[in-house]
Amino acid sequence: MTKTTEIQPGQNYLEYLDGLRAVAALWVMLYHAYLILLGFPDIPWYLGFVDWIRHGHFAVGLFIVISGFCLTIPITKKKKMYPEAKTFYLRRAIRILPPLYITLIIAITSQFAYQILSKNYQKPDIAAIIFSIFLVQDIFPNHSYPAQWLWTVNLEFRLYLVFPLIIHFLLIRGPYIVALAGLVAGGILTAFCAFYASYKSWELCSPWYLFLFTLGIYSCWVSHKPKISSIEENSHYISIFTLIILIILCKLIPISSKLGVILLPFSDSLLGIATAYGLIAISRNKSSIFRRLLTTKPLTSLGKISFSLYLVHLFFIYCFQIAYRHQDITSNKYVAFVISIFGCLILAFIFFKTVEEPFISLLSKLKSRTVQE
Repeated sequence: MTKTTEIQPGQNYLEYLDGLRAVAALWVMLYHAYLILLGFPDIPWYLGFVDWIRHGHFAVGLFIVISGFCLTIPITKKKKMYPEAKTFYLRRAIRILPPLYITLIIAITSQFAYQILSKNYQKPDIAAIIFSIFLVQDIFPNHSYPAQWLWTVNLEFRLYLVFPLIIHFLLIRGPYIVALAGLVAGGILTAFCAFYASYKSWELCSPWYLFLFTLGIYSCWVSHKPKISSIEENSHYISIFTLIILIILCKLIPISSKLGVILLPFSDSLLGIATAYGLIAISRNKSSIFRRLLTTKPLTSLGKISFSLYLVHLFFIYCFQIAYRHQDITSNKYVAFVISIFGCLILAFIFFKTVEEPFISLLSKLKSRTVQE
């Protein structure tokens, strides 16, 4: 059996989490570029692994589990809600909302400018803009949103709202009951949406992500325990086994089919379980090859700008698609695909330095002030 050690409670920054964020952000970016610029072309059987790019939806589940894990790290040290709920909400708002709203403003302005230049002006969907501002665009999907890809940020921010409540439950009942409660609550919300919400809204709201969020909380708490159960000692096997089941399921039932969409709660939950137990294994085994891969400089550097990459990548791909079609930049769509990838990365870095990083600095100052007080 591989020798494992618990994470030190004070170790609040774990580089492999940045590496995993980078993997998720790259997956989403490649998926959208692959879909928009290449249209999911047929590929030879020996390149079948490339076909997994089309399952970019799963990257959102990765982000959700990582988010639950990261937010719980300081709780494992303090053994209480830290920071307190009011401060937590303020910090999350400063960290998420300014870059989100600036992205929304850029998207609205660009959409308006394109309509003017193409002489195809359309009356703006005011309701869509309002729903975007109040982070509920995934609940009301039947509108023309200027930045449709931001629905996942809307969903994750709502999970932040219940985080203090989940932590209160965690400290009383423990991580296993929290994960079970997340499964039950997520299942009830999923059933409710299936019966009362529109088909498209049910898919976008993804209420089962509550279960994935609690899985992230569970995996973080277990990773920091001095002793874990024999089952958790074999987390790497559980993660691999669950991934194999997910791969077989996706091969038998394409995620794009109607049945595949209906089974999204199940397939996303498999992804969440695999990620949660994978995080436990990586966290407790410093010599893990996966940990070494995730802590390589390129991945950790990309992980730091992963939020910016998520926010702006689709905006660049859409703009590049317009230029690609009208300006004859290149006749080779694969060259266009590669150019778009580099363009997304460059724009994400610029956005991070000019928009996201100043608010991160502000957040750091607020944290320092809180500690001093």
